[in-house]
Amino acid sequence: MFAVSIFGIKQSKKYSELHPILALGVPIIYDVRKRPRESIQPDIYERFRGYAATASFVQRLRIVSTDFPWEIDITGGRRKDSFVSVADVWKALHEGLQEPVEQGEWAIAKRMAADNTKGNKSHSLSARMLRAQERRKMSGDRDDKIRRVDWLGQKTSFIGFLRDEQTVKEVSLPGRRRDEEEDVDVWVAKFATGGE
Repeated sequence: MFAVSIFGIKQSKKYSELHPILALGVPIIYDVRKRPRESIQPDIYERFRGYAATASFVQRLRIVSTDFPWEIDITGGRRKDSFVSVADVWKALHEGLQEPVEQGEWAIAKRMAADNTKGNKSHSLSARMLRAQERRKMSGDRDDKIRRVDWLGQKTSFIGFLRDEQTVKEVSLPGRRRDEEEDVDVWVAKFATGGE
């Protein structure tokens, strides 16, 4: 467990094993479209980047979310005494969401548009992704690829992690060997509209 307050940031009572800067409800703005050094306030980034992401100094951490369908796995390093740091988490969120959308993911987004029972395709996932891609291009991004971050639409502000075993169970791939999963700490990432 971390200290009750670290640099004025109160420890989450609910998620005491998580570094407070990563817990849901901490008032930092991290727009995952940008690199952490560019998006997070410089004094906050420098102050917290080297801390362990969890009190137990985990070597493997997995990020899942109800806002996207894949997992982001983070490994703290090759040495036995290495751990996943706060900076590792911020960097993995950015890099994982910069990956191009794969064909199967796009097909799912399009299928969701076709299955849209309300019939309003302008609010469909694929339409939202295309609008997000266009906003990126208008802000100077020269890459025409649709990226995983576009799946989030305007919900690009990372607002913290929470522990939700039900969500983890629902979004995790079944059939994994138990021994492969025992030392992985899984957290649910939450996002909100904003970031600019």
